[in-house]
Amino acid sequence: MSTNNKNLHLTDQDRIIIEKGIENSSTKAAIALTLVKDKSTIGKEIKAHRCSYNPSCANKDQCSHNHVCSDCPDFKPFKYNRRDRSPGACNGCSKYTHCRYDKFKYSADLAHKEYRKKLSIITSKMVYLENLVFLILI
Repeated sequence: MSTNNKNLHLTDQDRIIIEKGIENSSTKAAIALTLVKDKSTIGKEIKAHRCSYNPSCANKDQCSHNHVCSDCPDFKPFKYNRRDRSPGACNGCSKYTHCRYDKFKYSADLAHKEYRKKLSIITSKMVYLENLVFLILI
């Protein structure tokens, strides 16, 4: 096992390359090849940090609630079953503005901020546990 931590985590630059790859309609495999990572790593990154945007309701033609979708019991979003395939987000899609299916955007900046926040929480928990063990051993 390697002791080098260089390739364990995605950097902010890696995330920018992922975002640009999605915008250019690159596949996860092509993005992975660019970053020298496994395509499953790219897929997990996109799925973990993409933001969902609510589309219009699939029941809009039969709407009996005056097209007020917030808290509507009959609201049913359009589902696009292939969204989780390459690239996994809608960045750069030419049909984005008038597409009625569920929409996802990947932002490298937001993804990196979420990652750093999660890492900070984990680090603080580790410090707490380390101190707790130290007190027990004394």
